[in-house]
Order: sequence, then C-alpha cells, then structure tokens
Amino acid sequence: MKSEFMHFLLFLLFPVISLPLMAQTASPQKVACVGNSITAGVGLHDRNHDSYPMVLAQMLGKEYEVRNFGVSGRTMVQKGQSYMKEKAFEKALDYRPDILIVKLGTNDTNPPYWKYKNDYMNDMNILIHAFKKRNPEVKVYLCYPVAIYSERFREREEILVNELIPMIDKVAKQNDAETIDLHTPTQDIPDAFFDNIHPNEKGARIIAREICKALTRNVTRCTE
Repeated sequence: MKSEFMHFLLFLLFPVISLPLMAQTASPQKVACVGNSITAGVGLHDRNHDSYPMVLAQMLGKEYEVRNFGVSGRTMVQKGQSYMKEKAFEKALDYRPDILIVKLGTNDTNPPYWKYKNDYMNDMNILIHAFKKRNPEVKVYLCYPVAIYSERFREREEILVNELIPMIDKVAKQNDAETIDLHTPTQDIPDAFFDNIHPNEKGARIIAREICKALTRNVTRCTE
C-alpha cells in the first residue's frame, strides 16, 4: 500500500515538474526573410551584423531563429530577375519556416520589369503557396517596399505607391496574410539610405523595428 501511495504521489507531481522543463526546451520560431538586395544588406559595412534580418534577430531574442535569404537584384515577377529561380529560394523552402517575411517589389518597379506587372500578383501567390506546401501552418507577412528617393526614381516611387502596394494588399487578403508597412516609416528620412534605394545601418534598424512590432506587438521590445 505504501509503495502504491508513493507512485500515486509521483503521478500527481510529474506534470508540475515536467511543464517548466518542456517550456525550457521549446523550439524557437523559425523566421525566413525573403527579398532582394535590401534584405541581403548590400552596401552595409557588415551585412552579417547590420542587415535588417540580423538586427531583427537581435530584437526578437532566443524565442526566434531568423535567417536571411535575400538575393541582390531579384524581382517577384518570374519574367524578370526572378527570386524563385535562385538557390536561396530553395534553401528558404527547405528551412520550412514558421514565419515568412516577403519583401520583394522594389526591383519590379524598374521599367524593364514593370512591363510584366500583370504577373506580379500571380507570381507572389505562387511563392506563398510554395512555402505553404512545405509548412501549411506558416504565418505570412508581406512587406510594402521602402520609399524610393530622388528625382531620378520619381516614376518608380509613384508606381510603388499607386500600383504595387495595392497589389500586395490584394494578395494578402487572398492568402490570409498580414502586411507590414515599411514605406511610411521610411519616408522623409533620406539620411537612412546611402544611395536613395538601399538602407544604411539606420534604415536597416527602422525596417527591423517595424517587422519586430508586427511579429510581437511589443513596441518596447522592438526599440531596445
């Protein structure tokens, strides 16, 4: 009887003891950052530390694992310099992320590629569905491109605001995805860009902050 009583006590205590241990060994949320040179960190002195995915990783902490799958010069449209033709795309798919951050569109506004604008939404859907096929539970965030500066690129900025961003909104609704506005926070701060398109360290931190806020809903955590 005494032995049975001790076993009963251990049975009652086991869940109490094991729950904290389970919490400590929980796997971090896997975050894949898909994009072009802005994601890759082109122009930064230390892209392995200062690109926005790496700054995002610092902000999010150990609960998340962030990987950078950015490739310079890539477009969303497959008839352009398609991101989906890159090895980085396959690596991102194999990563099977829990959270997908998509920031593609800046290069698509370039006239040689924007002539394929009617393919933009369909190709974005193809990309999203490829990730959902690997992980049906993946949470998708579609980013508005950052602001484009200078008179030289005025036409591309207008395309971005008047045509491309509304397309992103439509695709987000079709896929039950969330959007992250990176355009508004990067307006009127040209000192956050070193060549009117690519963010410097300051710009990368602004991008990381907005994505962090969207993922965690915690402003304080994302401004530290």
